[in-house]
Amino acid sequence: MRGWLLGDFYYLHTDVPDKQPTREEQIKRLKQLREAATNLHSSINIFWDVWPLNLLGPDGPFATDDMTDQFTATLQLLADTAAGEIQKLASRKSRRGRPRKNEPFRQLTPRLVRKYKRLTNEPAGRPYSLPDSGSYGSGDSFYPFALAVWRCLRENVPDEARAAIPSTEGGLAEELIKHWPEQDSKR
Repeated sequence: MRGWLLGDFYYLHTDVPDKQPTREEQIKRLKQLREAATNLHSSINIFWDVWPLNLLGPDGPFATDDMTDQFTATLQLLADTAAGEIQKLASRKSRRGRPRKNEPFRQLTPRLVRKYKRLTNEPAGRPYSLPDSGSYGSGDSFYPFALAVWRCLRENVPDEARAAIPSTEGGLAEELIKHWPEQDSKR
């Protein structure tokens, strides 16, 4: 069974996103880039006779006017592009709520359903809450199957991937329940 699910487990591990920079961090980096490009562009335009622009020329000790013009145009383009990206990021609405930390597991859920169906030749049943016991079950053996897979994942994936897996059995059941359409929510 482990070998049969290994590819899906690998997918789960490789799909864990790295921490993305916040919008404020992205804006800060773009502002630094824009400022550096603008300062260099300005200093070339003001002090063109002092700058060792011959370092830019590919042939010999002196840079050509075309090379200097191309370099300054590239600096201007870099500054303008950074400014446009800053404006785009600043005007975009921020994402509401917490980031979806279980997204890789949610993408694994349909694969588990297909594997279960192929293994048992019966459709997977939607887990449901057992109110008297505070635990979960299903009309078939899908939930125990998913629980066994979840335990295997919790014990064997690296720490950085563990954050993408529900941390409790109740969390697992709730993630699995989200896979089924709302009209199937009535048991």
